[in-house]
Amino acid sequence: FEGGLILSACLFIFYEAYQALRLNAPPRQLAWGMALTALAAVLNAVLGGYLRRLGRRQASPALLANGTHLLADARTTLALLA
Repeated sequence: FEGGLILSACLFIFYEAYQALRLNAPPRQLAWGMALTALAAVLNAVLGGYLRRLGRRQASPALLANGTHLLADARTTLALLA
């Protein structure tokens, strides 16, 4: 299910980007996109920290790894915005 959502989003983004390039249209609503990206980074950081704390408390390598992954996603997203 998740893979299908990602594929759908990918196809939609590709289509929109192709249309914008074909019509030579300037980017629109960059502030909204950056704000949503920043929100996603914050949510990833919060959830990642929570999963790491829970993983340490329960001695779960899987939770620690998932938390670390989300924290890395948050860092790379913030680096992209900088």
